[in-house]
Amino acid sequence: MTRELHSLLARLDDVIERMPECFNTYEFAQKLASRHQREYFAAGHSLAEQEKNLLRLLHEKIAEALATSGGVIEGALLPCVTPWGERAVSPRWHRKH
Repeated sequence: MTRELHSLLARLDDVIERMPECFNTYEFAQKLASRHQREYFAAGHSLAEQEKNLLRLLHEKIAEALATSGGVIEGALLPCVTPWGERAVSPRWHRKH
């Protein structure tokens, strides 16, 4: 994990607090990007040097971090469309109270 990615993922709790009760990984990534633009783009840039499928990798890392976060519960896998237009599945995350 790059230093920049670690810095971005350290901000998960800040974004979790601002999410609706239920959300998927891609919705979370969009909110994370809008709230912490500098860190999001720095993390993306640092990963771009080592990975072709940058957006997929960044979303995977965000999902892994959410899965180990104490602020959410992982729900059912639901079909969705990724920001890059692929059909996929994403857990439905539920905020803990």
